Amino acid sequence: MTSVCVGRLTLNLALLLCAGVARAQLSAAFNHPDTVCLGAPVTLTNQSTGATSYSWNFCNAYTDTVGNNVPGCPDPALTVYSGATPPAFSYSIPGTYTVCLTATAGAATAQACHPIVVKRAPTIVFGTDTFFCAGQTAVLNAPVSPGIKNTWNTGSDSNQLTITVPGTYSLTSTYYGCTLSQTTTAAELANPSVQLPKDTVFCDSGVLKYTTNQPVTFIWNTGSIADTALVTTSGTYWLQLNERGCTALDSIHCKVVPTHSLTLGKDTSFCGPGRLIYHPQDSVGVTYLWNTGSDSSSTAVLSSGTYTLAYMDTGCTATASIQCTVIPKPHIPFPADTTFCDSGMLRYTTLLPVTYYWNTGATGDSLEVTASGLYKLIADNNGCADTSTIQATVAQAPVVVLPADTTFCGPGVLRYVSPLSVTYSWNTGSASAVTTVTTTGLYTLTVDNSGCTATGTSQVTVKPVPQVDLGNDTAVCLSKPFVLDAGDPGDTYLWQDGSTGQMYAVTQAGAYTVTVTDNGCSASSTIHVSAADVPYITLGGPQPICPGETIVLQANPDTAAYTYTWQDGTTGPTHAVTVPGIYTVTATDACTTYTASVDVQTGVCVVRVPNAFTPNGDGYNDVFRVLGTEVVDQFSLTIYDRWGRTVYASRDKEAGWDGGAYPTGTYVYELHFRYALTGSAYMQKGTILLAR
Repeated sequence: MTSVCVGRLTLNLALLLCAGVARAQLSAAFNHPDTVCLGAPVTLTNQSTGATSYSWNFCNAYTDTVGNNVPGCPDPALTVYSGATPPAFSYSIPGTYTVCLTATAGAATAQACHPIVVKRAPTIVFGTDTFFCAGQTAVLNAPVSPGIKNTWNTGSDSNQLTITVPGTYSLTSTYYGCTLSQTTTAAELANPSVQLPKDTVFCDSGVLKYTTNQPVTFIWNTGSIADTALVTTSGTYWLQLNERGCTALDSIHCKVVPTHSLTLGKDTSFCGPGRLIYHPQDSVGVTYLWNTGSDSSSTAVLSSGTYTLAYMDTGCTATASIQCTVIPKPHIPFPADTTFCDSGMLRYTTLLPVTYYWNTGATGDSLEVTASGLYKLIADNNGCADTSTIQATVAQAPVVVLPADTTFCGPGVLRYVSPLSVTYSWNTGSASAVTTVTTTGLYTLTVDNSGCTATGTSQVTVKPVPQVDLGNDTAVCLSKPFVLDAGDPGDTYLWQDGSTGQMYAVTQAGAYTVTVTDNGCSASSTIHVSAADVPYITLGGPQPICPGETIVLQANPDTAAYTYTWQDGTTGPTHAVTVPGIYTVTATDACTTYTASVDVQTGVCVVRVPNAFTPNGDGYNDVFRVLGTEVVDQFSLTIYDRWGRTVYASRDKEAGWDGGAYPTGTYVYELHFRYALTGSAYMQKGTILLAR
C-alpha cells in the first residue's frame, strides 16, 4: 500500500522482499529559508530518507510581488537539478517561488515542496557627504522594512541618526541574507552673518543695501533677491542670506517721512531789529536751524540780508530763504522821569537823518523845560520812528542852614527844619530834621526837594559829662558809719546842704543829692537812705524724729538779706537732722545778728506704709518705700496689680518700687515684718496709688 503527501511524502511498505533484502522507508524533505533577499545565496539541505535518486525544481510555481500566479518560471537562470545536495543559487527576480524535491526509490517516489519569498533589498538613501548648519543638526535615515536590522557605527540601532558634530558615520543593514552598507562624512557649515544697520529714516523713499563678501543669495521681504531693497513705506524690512542651505535673518524698521513743504513768504523789511517766525501746522518732533544760529521756530533779524531756515522733521530737511531789509530805527534814551532844579534842557542827538517832533511844537533836537509836565518826542527816520515820553518835574532848589561851630556837654541834638517839603539825610544815618550828636566831629546834612539837593555842615565838640552815681536806694544801720562817695577826684562838688566835699557822711534817713562839675559840664545823682530792720527768725516748736529718719529744719523767714549759720558751721536757711538734739541757727544782716533754737526729740517709731507715690522723675516721691523699717529685722513686701499678678517683690527693707513701666492706677500690697525688740510679727495689706 502506498500514500503520498504534498510537502512531505511518506511511503509505507508492508514488507517488500526483493532478492531477500528488506528496504528502508522512503521520504522527501529538505531545510529551506522562508524569505531571502534578492540576489542573496539560497542553500537547501536534503533531509530525505530511503531514496536512490533526487530531482530538484527551483521554480515549480511562481507568484509575483502583487499576488499574481505566473505560469512558467520568470527567471531563466533557474534550472532543474538532479542530485542529493543542490549547489547554492540565487534569485534575480522578486516574488514567491515554490521549490520542490522529488525523491525516487525504484518505482516509488516521494515529493516535498516549500515556498520561498524573494524580496528586493531596501535602498540606503543618504550619500557619501552630509552637511548641517552651525547650531543645527542633520538626520540620516536608515531603510525601514520588516526583517531589516540597522546598525550604526555609533552603536545605535535606530532607524534614524541625529548628527550634532562633524565626523564619519556608517550604517550596516542586514536583510534576509543581504548586507547593505553606506558611509557618509558629515561636515558643519558656518551660517552666514547678517547685520542690518539700526532703524533708520528715509525722506520720501530710500534704498536698503547690504554688502557682503560671503557667497550668499539674498531674499528681502519686498521680494527682491538682489543686495538692495526699495523702501517706499514705513515698516519692518528683513533680509535673509542663504549659503548652501544655511540661513541668517535680520530686520530693520524704516520710517518714510514726507519732506515738509517749507516757504517763508515774500521778501520783507523791518523798522529796526525784527523777528522772522515760522508757524508749521505740526511741530511735534521738529527741529529748526537758521543761518543765524537760532534753533527755534523764529530768529532775530538784526541786519539786512538773506535769512535761511532748515526745517528738520525726523531726519528729513527742507530749506527756504527770504530777503530781509532792516531800516535803522532811532532810539531816544530818555529816562522814565527826571527832575530839574528851577529849569533844565531835554536833548536827543543821532547820526541818523531824522526829523524831530516835540509835543510843544518845537522841531529841534533839544527843548528847554521851565515847568513840570509830560514831554513827548518823535524821531522819524524815513518812516521808521521812535517815540519817547518823559515826566519832567521842575522843583525849587532848597538851602541848608546849620550853626558853623557848637559845643555839647555829653550827647546833643542838631536840628534844621526846611520850609520846603524835603527829605533829610544826615551823615549819622538819621533821616529826620534832627540828629543825635555823641562824638566830636563834622556833621553833614543833605536835604532833597524832588531831586534838588543842598548840603550844610557843622563842626561839633562833645565834652564828657562827669560820671556820678550814688547807687541804689538802700537801708542802712544808722548806728554804724555810712559814707557816700561822689567819685571823679579833682572835680567840683555841691551836695544838697551846700557842702562841697567828694565824701558825705550819712547820719539820718533822707534824700541825698550831689552835683559834680568838670570842664563846664555837670551831672547829678540822688539816693534815698532808710534805717534797716533788726533781723528776727524762728525754727518753730519741738519736732519728733525716729531712728533712720531725716527731717529738714527751715529758718523762717528765708530772705536774701540774711546769712544763716548753724551750730555745726553749715550755712543756708535749711538744715538736715537725723538724730535728736538741740539745733541752733544764727541770722546775720548788715546791722546785727539773731539766734533761734529748736528741740528735736525721739518720737514714737512704728512701721508706716505710704498710700501713694509719683514716679515721674522730678526727684520727689519717685520711689514707694515702707517707712520705719529701721526697727524691724524681718521684712517681705509683695505688690499686685488689679488682676492679681505680681508686679514687685522684695525682702530688702531698704529697697523700694520705682513703678517700672506700669500705668497709673491702684495696686494692692501685702507686707510681712517683725519688730526686732519685741519679736512680734505682723502682716499688713492695703492699696497704694501710682500716679505719674
